[in-house]
Amino acid sequence: MRTAGLALAGMLLAAGIAAAPGWSPPAPQAAALQAEALPGVALQGSAPQGAEQQGAASEEQAGAFSDPEFSTDAAGDRSARIILPEERAARLFQRTYPHVQEALEIGEKLVFSVRYGVVRAGTATIELAGVEEVAGDSCYHFVTTAESNDFFSTFFYVRDRVESFIAMKDLRPRRFEKYLLEGNYQAEQIIQFDHATNMATYQDGRIFEMMPGSHDVLSAFVDVRCRDLRVGDEIQLECHADRKNYPLKTTVLRRERIEVPAGEFDCLVVEPMLRTPGLFKHEGSLAIWLTDDTYKIPVKMMSSLPIGSISVVLTELTRRNGGTS
Repeated sequence: MRTAGLALAGMLLAAGIAAAPGWSPPAPQAAALQAEALPGVALQGSAPQGAEQQGAASEEQAGAFSDPEFSTDAAGDRSARIILPEERAARLFQRTYPHVQEALEIGEKLVFSVRYGVVRAGTATIELAGVEEVAGDSCYHFVTTAESNDFFSTFFYVRDRVESFIAMKDLRPRRFEKYLLEGNYQAEQIIQFDHATNMATYQDGRIFEMMPGSHDVLSAFVDVRCRDLRVGDEIQLECHADRKNYPLKTTVLRRERIEVPAGEFDCLVVEPMLRTPGLFKHEGSLAIWLTDDTYKIPVKMMSSLPIGSISVVLTELTRRNGGTS
């Protein structure tokens, strides 16, 4: 097995997700709601998002019709105004992601300590490095890293870096980059996401069809951070990774107050499940503690695997506005 604890922790940070066997998304529900759904997104539970909770409708379906908006003036006269698809999309985006401005702050950097069992293995980071233009869209540039410390490197050296360029207008990825150096294993992967054609193009020129509105593993985590989460919510997204499409379900389990080196935080505990081949194929679980505020900062991650447990805790937080503590 080429991957040890720290490399796994870097993968967890990059994705914010874990796999579980036997899960499949529920059957589509009311078609009338699908017309208002963001592409590739479904949400169930007690969250207030309403109509945008269901479906995997394409962007064209989401804004294909210019329905009128009615209003009544002081004299009781009723008038109508046409809602253009662009305005409809903007309203839906705001309802689905009400905390984008608070959660995504340019310059935010989170530093984590990684333990493999009782052994301190190294550090990992998540950073919102800036805004760049990719494929004609202004994109958030997210970077995650994982590095083994001197002790752990003596028997397993890790230097991983994952980057995602996520469009500001819809929180969908436009480009994904992964650079892995784990022991004797090296890999590089670059994916261009074309959401107009639902195609993912790799650096070797191969093209794969993806589900409408697909995320990469990092943009899916960003998506969840920008939502208004409540205990019992189930968020369902479509993901594309390693030339395959996977459904992702994230469940909000409970509220919990925890203490980590960076401070004490009121948190929501979420459990992501991604059906994917690899280490998590047969068993494994992941829990993530997000601050219970508009920032949804990840402060702790714990994973139980057949080869042992991995814990990732926040040690440093750099941003102008922090989470509730």
